[in-house]
Amino acid sequence: MGPVRRRHARTRAHQLATRAALRADDEIELALDAATTGGTRVLGRRDHGVEVGCRADLLLVDGAVPAETVVTRPPRRLVVHGGRVVSRPDTG
Repeated sequence: MGPVRRRHARTRAHQLATRAALRADDEIELALDAATTGGTRVLGRRDHGVEVGCRADLLLVDGAVPAETVVTRPPRRLVVHGGRVVSRPDTG
């Protein structure tokens, strides 16, 4: 068996929602939570999240609600890693 590929949290949430046949927004948002902040919460990590003093790893996508972004997987508009912008689409 080869090495495990590292997947983005949004992809993991999409796979979880698909495999578990989650359909309601609140169910899909639970999958997103499990794939993003759930693991750090279980491990007791307090340095991850969207709060002052946290690591600030996040991506910005278009969507009316979080569940929509898991299902439709829109393109990334902005990627922040360690508090620094590392990717932004061309605007010109």
